[in-house]
Amino acid sequence: MLLAKGQCARSVVSFCLLIAVAVGSASAATYYVSPRLDLIRTEPTCDYACQGDVDNYMHEAALAEDAPSGTVYDPNASGRALKSLGVHEHWNSATTKQYSRNLGRSEGIELLRVGPASVVGWHVICDDSVAIDFQSLPGEPGGSDFVVEVADGSAGWLPGPDPVDVSVIRRAGEAGTDRVTLTWPEKAIKKQPLRVTVLLTAATGLSCPDAFCFGKSSDETL
Repeated sequence: MLLAKGQCARSVVSFCLLIAVAVGSASAATYYVSPRLDLIRTEPTCDYACQGDVDNYMHEAALAEDAPSGTVYDPNASGRALKSLGVHEHWNSATTKQYSRNLGRSEGIELLRVGPASVVGWHVICDDSVAIDFQSLPGEPGGSDFVVEVADGSAGWLPGPDPVDVSVIRRAGEAGTDRVTLTWPEKAIKKQPLRVTVLLTAATGLSCPDAFCFGKSSDETL
């Protein structure tokens, strides 16, 4: 499930098991469907295509005070042109699906994935740190949300050292995911493969544990 988030009033639209919540910044009457159009255009099961300038009306609504067509919108005949009805923009690509606020700007649309969290990437940052990228991370995981083990040399696993720091940085991971970094004391893990398991907890939001093994040679630290 995907959510597009902005500033105040919302329009909720569902299509092909995805939900876009469009939130604008102008008034309670805010209405735009940029995320819906982006999703429809890239939906592989659609048997039709969105062709041409089908979003012209969205450009007009977003720029109502100075509409591209030159039209003066005054539905109440008040003598005052209608103000912008909200934000209209398209994502940067169908792969990353990022709008202005996904890219760190303070205004515009933000697309969020909701539902069960998932681990989408594991990274060795340096000798003593491992980073885990989460999609839809609901909380702020700490040391108790992970199990750290080291290989004992006989195809078994023993408890490993606890990380001295667990940091969470929103949108710092690949494709705007949330990154959790585990850090151990310098050279705390040496000459042993490491296995880290992310537990099913309220902070991680996982539907089942997720584990990854980092194999190291006998003369390497993590």
